[in-house]
Parts: sequence; C-alpha cells; structure tokens
Amino acid sequence: MPLDASSRLHSITALYDARSNTYDENHVHVDQARDYLVWAGLRPGQNVLDLACGTGLVTLGAKSTVGDSGVVVGVDVSPGMLDEGRRKADRAGLQVRFLEGDIQHVDEVLLVGASTTSTANEVTPSNSFDVITCASALILLDDPVDALRRWKPLLKRPGGKLVTDVQTRSANLLMNVFRHVAGHLGTSVLWDGGAARYEAIEDLASVVRDAGYHVDRLFETRAYATTTYKLDEAGEIFDRAVDEKEMFAQFAGTEGGVRERAKALFVQRMNDLSGGKDSLLEETRFWVVVASVPDDTTT
Repeated sequence: MPLDASSRLHSITALYDARSNTYDENHVHVDQARDYLVWAGLRPGQNVLDLACGTGLVTLGAKSTVGDSGVVVGVDVSPGMLDEGRRKADRAGLQVRFLEGDIQHVDEVLLVGASTTSTANEVTPSNSFDVITCASALILLDDPVDALRRWKPLLKRPGGKLVTDVQTRSANLLMNVFRHVAGHLGTSVLWDGGAARYEAIEDLASVVRDAGYHVDRLFETRAYATTTYKLDEAGEIFDRAVDEKEMFAQFAGTEGGVRERAKALFVQRMNDLSGGKDSLLEETRFWVVVASVPDDTTT
C-alpha cells in the first residue's frame, strides 16, 4: 500500500538522517555535485537555490563560485544532512543559508526562513534566483510537475535556470529490483512513483515542459560508477542490502515471513533480468535537464 504524503516525508527524513554521517563518502555524490556546478554555468554575483541540498555538496560549491556578492540558499527535509552542511560551511568560512523543509512547498519554507533572518541581502520569495538546482531528488517527489511549477516564480524571468536529474533506468539495479519486490508483497518503496514515471529521458523533459519551462539541454551523463552483480550471489546481495542499507531495511523483518518471501522474489527477479547470463552490470548514469523560464511565462 502506498504511503500517504506525510508518512512518505517522515520516511524520507529518517532515511537521509541515517545516511548523513557517511553521505559524502560516496564518490558518486561528490562527482555529480562537481558536474552540477558546470551544468549550471554559475557566475560571480548570482543567487542560487539548491533544493534537496543534503550535506551541501552543490550548495557550498555554488557559494565558492558566486562569491560574497551572490546569495546561496540550501533547503532539505533532513536535519541530519543540514547539520553536516552547516558544519562544512563553518569550516570553509562560507556564508550559506540552510533551511529545513519540504522542497515540494519551498515557497513556504523560504517565507519562514526570511522571517527568521536578519541578513540584509537574504533572498526571499519576493526576490529572484538566477539558478535552482535539485540533484538526485526528483524521483522522490509525489507530483514533480506541481513542485516545479511552485519553483518557477522564484526564478528570474526571463532566463532563470533550473538544473535537475533522475537516474537512468539501469542506474540503480537494486532500487529497481526492490521496487518489483515491494509490488509483489503489496507494499511500496519511497521511489515507487518516480521510478515508474521516468522510463525514458524524454519523460524527464515532459515533466519540465509541463511545468512551464523551456528545455535548453537534455542529456545522459557518463557512468559515475559500475557494479557487477553475480547471479549465484543474489541471496547474499539481498542480505547485505537489507541489513546494511536503511533504504531497504523494510524487507529485513522476519515477522510473517516477509524477509524470506522478499528474498525469494529478489533472487527470481535478478535471474529474470539477467537473460540467462551469470551476472548483471549496473552503470550509475543520470538523465539531466537544464531548463529556463521562457519570455512569456506566467506565475
């Protein structure tokens, strides 16, 4: 059964709180953040809103680029991730505003943030951002078109820029397999709707266009990582995933035989996907869109 919006948000918060201390140890996150700064084409003096900012990998890089004359705001639902970002900003001596809240309703988050700051040049919803970035989070949004429409009035017009992404279909094999398992068990995973929504790169472009943006660039990234899964180790792969990764922990429980049923479904799905081969290759790639607010946009 799919989670309601409140339960989903709570689960997402708990998931990323649990990952906050080790998030930056994954080189994929670090490398993708560096590339985001290139895709955004940031310049000194620009104002940047980094949504689902996490530990500030994009946020702090953006601040280093735009300098003292530019304002950078990061928003995330996870207090643990934000605490990591604030500590990193303090160590680097960077003035960044980190706000806690739901990026689907970021206009409300910014209003609250503006009411609690005394910073003279703080960007508020009545001002303009040159760029909005949202890395590796679109897949978690219940209604991405509605969210992107809410973000649009915060951008300069015309020309305000949005950079966001989703994983390619084959980018995270385990997430895809566990989504299949959840469906057969009559439950859901946090990335359920998002994974089903983006079957091809054009699906990402459609979401952005439906929200009222002009698509400037649409491309698939290089492979940030590759992993080979051996089919004769599928059972062990399942055990490590549910025991060591918070995002798959819902399948670890033994009550009602959930774990054993999930494991059997997992192994079967891995074999089905292999097409008779003895292994599966996972390449971590992303579909990326760089979009802008057109001249004739309406709020």
